[in-house]
Amino acid sequence: MAFPTSPTTESAGKVRQKAYAATYGTSTSTVPVSPFDFYAVKAFFLHLAANKGNPDLRYVNIDGLAAASDGGASANIVAVDGPCTLYVVYLRKTGATETIVKVANSATTFTADGTQDQAFPLTVAGTEFVVYPDGRAYSTGITYTEQTTRTGTTQTLKANRVDGFIIVSA
Repeated sequence: MAFPTSPTTESAGKVRQKAYAATYGTSTSTVPVSPFDFYAVKAFFLHLAANKGNPDLRYVNIDGLAAASDGGASANIVAVDGPCTLYVVYLRKTGATETIVKVANSATTFTADGTQDQAFPLTVAGTEFVVYPDGRAYSTGITYTEQTTRTGTTQTLKANRVDGFIIVSA
């Protein structure tokens, strides 16, 4: 099964390099943002190599500015527009006001009524790291948004945005 549009998948090694760079915070940093996050990424890729045959993956950047009401305000940010398997969600929050990152099984639109597939509430600045070692199947795609409540539609502000990435395979 292949993704319908680009960006296409690439080798697990290239995706690993991008994930390592993201968990270090900057390309010039020599200290991880969180040693736990860095080593969780490392463990995930070791698991893929040992148990899953290093499948081709797609690294998808999560840009909190695009979802912020004072930065872009898109309630429907399509991360993947076709069937996929989600392996990693890495979220880094700024600001002190709660932000809910909502993930829906959709290739086009998002629902804010609390029926979304996943909701990650981030209340303080820091990171959230979720790994699905065997993957989590999405039948139509992945669309996400960042809002102030679990069931509302108010987009978060830039000051409280959540940035990060997801890693998926076809």
